[in-house]
Amino acid sequence: MDPAGLSLTGNKLTGSYRSGSGTIEFSAIIKRESMSGTATLPDGTRLSFSGTRTSKSAGPGEEGKKDGDRGDDSDGVEHDDPMGGAR
Repeated sequence: MDPAGLSLTGNKLTGSYRSGSGTIEFSAIIKRESMSGTATLPDGTRLSFSGTRTSKSAGPGEEGKKDGDRGDDSDGVEHDDPMGGAR
């Protein structure tokens, strides 16, 4: 599959992938360590999906940080999001 587009606005992830049979479009809401959403396959079939983070991969500049250290000024508290979810 080739990525055609990916966007993260607040806690809403949207995107599409081109495959040999057409384009798969998806959207998901991310809440802390989990996400859930829907995907539409090239034939119009709509699927639901969900996932939970099982471990945190170190990103650039995050090597050596302790668990719980977010590496930012976040207070670690969920906040209301105008898109209808929590961050």
